[in-house]
Amino acid sequence: VTKEKEVLSVAIKTFAAIYIGSYEVSLKVFELSPKKQLRKIDYVRSRVELGKDSFTKGIIGYELVEELCQVLKEFRRMMDGYQVADYRAYSSNVLRDVSNKLFVLDQILLRTGIEVGILSNSEHRFIGYKSLAVNPFFEKLIQEGAAVADVGGGSMQITLFWKGKASTTQQI
Repeated sequence: VTKEKEVLSVAIKTFAAIYIGSYEVSLKVFELSPKKQLRKIDYVRSRVELGKDSFTKGIIGYELVEELCQVLKEFRRMMDGYQVADYRAYSSNVLRDVSNKLFVLDQILLRTGIEVGILSNSEHRFIGYKSLAVNPFFEKLIQEGAAVADVGGGSMQITLFWKGKASTTQQI
């Protein structure tokens, strides 16, 4: 029985994804089987209003850094409980555009052990469109012509598609 458990535990890996948004921080935990099947096993969200400081003051204040680190510490405990083999943590414009981003990233790493990457606007949009592209309906829609609006906490991106390709995009 022990040998079978060892083989099974090696065969199935766990992966976690953390996203730090303008008004919410989320954690998704997945199992990845040997057949490359991805199965979501947990999804947790916590409201942290980073955009309140980021978009009005241009910095993230100490109290919000503290709140963010407390949430991420709890996420770290959950990842440890699930025996997560690997993770990725990202943020977008809520941290990208603040003047104290290096301080915030350093505090997160020191207090939680979680390394956070910051997505460029292009990377963020690419990931969003890639998630839409798995739907066969999306391909048909963009062939005919479509406008896709991505409304976030601190910005909006509108992309026009024509004949299967993005013809123009604008961030507001």
